[in-house]
Amino acid sequence: MQLQRLLAQNTRVMVIDDHIKSPEGLICIPPREVQVGKVAAELATLITPEEGRVLVSIGRADSKIHEGRLNSFCEYINQHKPKLKLEFIKGYTRSMNRRGELYNNACDALDKYEDICLIYALTSHDNAPFVEALERKKESSKVAVIGTDLNEETLEFLKQKKMSAVIDQNPYQKGYMAFKIMVDCLIKNMP
Repeated sequence: MQLQRLLAQNTRVMVIDDHIKSPEGLICIPPREVQVGKVAAELATLITPEEGRVLVSIGRADSKIHEGRLNSFCEYINQHKPKLKLEFIKGYTRSMNRRGELYNNACDALDKYEDICLIYALTSHDNAPFVEALERKKESSKVAVIGTDLNEETLEFLKQKKMSAVIDQNPYQKGYMAFKIMVDCLIKNMP
């Protein structure tokens, strides 16, 4: 309702959401969560055997972005490698707690299942807990890890071969695009 009132007053409205279809006139910048999930899943299908188990963190329960990324990852895996079993690991935290709920749940899953071939850290907060949980397992070299967001820590994990790959979401470019669109619309008066 608020968006409709603003648009009716000829106020330009920009949102970071690619799911809003109406009201017309919104400028939507997609967060790209669906593409990120698909890219991670495509990579996962390339580096895993036909059968096995994949541990996936589920992200924040109230985040549409995390939900979209998780759903697109699962859909791609189910479509392209249906014999892979997905195990969802709970424990998202905003703090960088390496030994919290996610770590403990990952350790439990690693102890429980012998056929784990991949771990996917849905968010950057999940990288270190997954790597550390895997390090305590003796046969950790048989499990590939896909992390999220390239930073100093994940770069070090890659160098040490503790991670197989990192999906970088390029937040700088997303922020740049948002400001460029705002300037084009508000200052340059472009549609």
